[in-house]
Amino acid sequence: MCYKVFFLSLALMFAQATAQAAKSPQECPNNEMWKDCSSECEPSCKNPTPICTTMCGEPKCQCQADLVRDDSLQCVPQSKCPEKESNPQKRQVNEQDPCTTVRCSNGPCVVQNGSAVCTDYASVNTSHETDEPNAKPCACPAGQHCVPRQVQCFRAPCPPIPECVDDN
Repeated sequence: MCYKVFFLSLALMFAQATAQAAKSPQECPNNEMWKDCSSECEPSCKNPTPICTTMCGEPKCQCQADLVRDDSLQCVPQSKCPEKESNPQKRQVNEQDPCTTVRCSNGPCVVQNGSAVCTDYASVNTSHETDEPNAKPCACPAGQHCVPRQVQCFRAPCPPIPECVDDN
């Protein structure tokens, strides 16, 4: 009987320690921070302003604010991303382009009268209409079109996330 109580107590302490460890923030690599509610569409060099829905992903390390994930999965300033010569429509990152220093959260950055202006997707002509009631509209640059991408759902409802893909 005494052994049963001992092993039961030991099992209970192990379960509590495991539960606390699962809730604790993990140590993250340089330029990353722990997010209990992560974004399923983290900014990257290839897509610095992804179109996202407001949905919590699994807890994990993500790039700190104003950084994007590069091809080697490191978090870097967008200015450190390689330029792609294959897409002439891509905005060239240079000092004359005010949008290179702006990160818009509700829509794409456009240059108006030499200044960066964040547009709201609600005011942008969309290239994709959807029957999904909660789906966000999609506005893509020239040479790309919008495709709805299903997401893994943690909490319903989870409408598809519109994603810009090349017109090939």
